[in-house]
Amino acid sequence: MADPPGQPDSKPHTRPRWVKVSLAIVLVLALLFVALQLAGGEHGPGRHLPGVGGGDAPPVEHGQ
Repeated sequence: MADPPGQPDSKPHTRPRWVKVSLAIVLVLALLFVALQLAGGEHGPGRHLPGVGGGDAPPVEHGQ
């Protein structure tokens, strides 16, 4: 039989533990990503290529 009107549910809705842990991990990774983006600096693939992104690596010659 259903609860009478005005009565709270006998068992409140809770999320499973794996959902809480997954959400916490996603939030930490998102905050880490934002912090790294705000930190700036010369990061990324452009720093490994000569003439792109202001990298200071000397040009690499391939071949003979």
